[in-house]
Order: sequence, then structure tokens, then C-alpha cells
Amino acid sequence: MSRIGKRPVTIPSGVTATVEGQTVKMKGPKGQLQFVVHDDVEVKFDKGVVTVAPRVETNRARALYGTARAQIANLVDGVTKGFEKKLEITGVGYRAAMQGKNLHRSRKASRSWFRSRPRSPSRATTSSASGRSRPKSAPTVRRSPTRARA
Repeated sequence: MSRIGKRPVTIPSGVTATVEGQTVKMKGPKGQLQFVVHDDVEVKFDKGVVTVAPRVETNRARALYGTARAQIANLVDGVTKGFEKKLEITGVGYRAAMQGKNLHRSRKASRSWFRSRPRSPSRATTSSASGRSRPKSAPTVRRSPTRARA
């Protein structure tokens, strides 16, 4: 049995959950999401708690019900907190900081460049970001000397 699948998913206040057949729908302050659960997994919603269980005792069903529980928990996080991606720049001699709507990056003391911010809800940097150890260069195309050019 899956340890993750045994734990119920509690639905916080401000989020409405509905289970219609094999479809789990969540609606919250950040939007709405839905997930279709595999047929080998049984989903129940009762008193603000979503529980999952395998319908049959097969290896596949036991593996899928833990995955389904994790996906339902991710639905709850998605409609309450939203998506967040944190990147950390590490290394010696590199810095990054937000200046208005532009990302200012500098390498050692000689070169710095700006990148305009794409349309996203929010972006933040911390003062402890120091940079990468080596910049990532663009891939180069190598041609064989014996191959004719078109």
C-alpha cells in the first residue's frame, strides 16, 4: 500500500472541490483546475476531505492511487498558492538583481547586461544571489569538412 495514498487531502476554506465520476475539480482564488483519475482508483469527497483508494488489489492500482492523491494535493496548491519557481544563481563573480522591470546581470567587473522582464505575475530576487560559475553559451553547429555544403 502507498503511504502517500493513505493520507486524505484536506480542502482549505475558500476552495470548492467536486468529484464527478472520475473527474476531480478544484476552484479557488487563483483559478480552477481539474484532474481525471484512472479507472483503477476510487475517489471520494466527504466533509471537506478527498480520499483515494484502489478499486482492485493489483500492483498497478496500488501505484496509481498514490499518484492520484499527489495530483489532487497539487490541484489544491495550484488554486490556493499558484505556480512558483525559485532559481538560485551560485558561483563566484556573478550577480543578478531586479532594477525596475529589468533583470540586471553582471559577470565579474567587466561585463553587465539587462534583460527585460517577461509578462509574469511576480518576480523577486534576493541579495544573496551571487551567480553561476560559468555562463551557458549558445550551441555551435559543427559541419564535417568532407560533407558538401548545400
